Amino acid sequence: MARRIRVFPNPFSVQTTLKTNFELNRANIVILDSFGRKIKQMKNVSEQTITFNRNGLPSGIYFLFVTEKSKMQATGKMVIIE
Repeated sequence: MARRIRVFPNPFSVQTTLKTNFELNRANIVILDSFGRKIKQMKNVSEQTITFNRNGLPSGIYFLFVTEKSKMQATGKMVIIE
């Protein structure tokens, strides 16, 4: 089974849920904007379900990268709307 990270609801305006289909063990989740700039990083994540709050981020498309021990585990995309 391919490793995935789901984002729901997507698009969202206030908060969304990030859920993996595998166990995370001290993973890092990096969120980049559509220009490739790092917007947020969550370190040492060990849950399969994470609530993500917009916290003032502008509307747009964002990309998620999940790594463990410097190895890419999953990628995803989320859309923030007004």
